[in-house]
Amino acid sequence: MSYQNVDIEEEIATRMYELDTEAYENSRSSMGQLFPGTRSASIKKLVKNLKENKQKIMIRNLVLIGNMIRTVDERSVREELDKEFRAVSDMFYEYVSEDHSPEFWMDAYSLKHRYDTGKNEHRIICIGREFGGGGDEVGQKIAHALGYSFYDRELFEMAQEGLGEGMDSLDGRVSSEKLSERLSGARRKFSFFGISSSDALYFKQSERIVEIARREDAVFLGRCADAILEAQDIPSISIFVGAPKAARIKRIMDIKSLSENEASLMVERMDKQRRDYYNYYTNKLWGHAGNYDFCVNSACYGIDGTVDVILKMLDYSGVDMGTIKE
Repeated sequence: MSYQNVDIEEEIATRMYELDTEAYENSRSSMGQLFPGTRSASIKKLVKNLKENKQKIMIRNLVLIGNMIRTVDERSVREELDKEFRAVSDMFYEYVSEDHSPEFWMDAYSLKHRYDTGKNEHRIICIGREFGGGGDEVGQKIAHALGYSFYDRELFEMAQEGLGEGMDSLDGRVSSEKLSERLSGARRKFSFFGISSSDALYFKQSERIVEIARREDAVFLGRCADAILEAQDIPSISIFVGAPKAARIKRIMDIKSLSENEASLMVERMDKQRRDYYNYYTNKLWGHAGNYDFCVNSACYGIDGTVDVILKMLDYSGVDMGTIKE
C-alpha cells in the first residue's frame, strides 16, 4: 500500500480508503465496498469528517472494515490487512485524543485536574450505591486505604443533634432513606420554622457535609453529598456502586437470613427510597451513569476487588488521592 506523506487528516483518509478497497477485493463479505465513489471524492469526504470531528462515522467505518477483513480466507493476506488496519486505527485514535478532540473528551480528562486549583481543597469521594451491592463496605475500605474520614449514619446523627429534641423523638424515622411519606406529598407531624422535618434534616445534613469537606479529606456515603458539594463548588470524585438485582438479593438473604421473597422486597423498597430521595433533592437521576465519574458493578469483583478497581481508576486518572496505606 502506498500513500502520500501529507497532513495527518489526508494520510488517515487515504489509508482508510486503500484499506477498504483491498479488503473488499480479497474478502467474501457481501456488504460491499464502504467507499464506492472515486478515490479523490472518497478521500475528500473522509478528510471532511475528520476535520468536523464526526468521530462516530469514522469509528463505524473502521469497525466495518475490520469486520470485512475477518472474512478474508487467505491467511497471509488477512494478516497483512489486519496489520494495516491496526496501524490506521492507532493513528486515528491518537489523532482524536490529542489536538482534534471534541469538548466531550476534554471534559472527561479534566478529572486529572480536579484538585489542581491552587486553593488547597481537601480530597473528597462521594459514593452512591444500590442496596445490597456492598457500597457501604466499599466506602469504608476506601476511606481506610486512603486514610480519610468516613461518614454515613454519622451525618444523620450530627444533623439530628443540630435540630434538637423534636427531631430526636422521631427515633431515626426521618433518615435520608425513609422519606416515602414526604416524597409522596404526605405531611409530617413535626416541622421546623415552617418547613417539614425531612427538609430540615436535609438542609442540616447539607451544612454538615460542606463543613466536613472544607476541613478534612473524607468519603461520604449517599446523602446526596455529590450534588451538595457540586452546588458549593467544592471538588469531589463521585462513584456509584451497583450490582445485578439477583446478586444483591442473594447477598441480603445471606447477611440478614431472609427468604428470597423477603430480600427481594427489601431491595426494591430500599432502592426506591434512595432513588426518590436523591431525585427529589438534587433534580438529578440516581444511578444514572452520566451523573458520576465512575460506575462499577461490585458483583464482578467482590467487595475487596471493587475497592482495588476504584483505587486503580483514581490512580490511572492521575488524581493525587494521597498515600494509600498498606
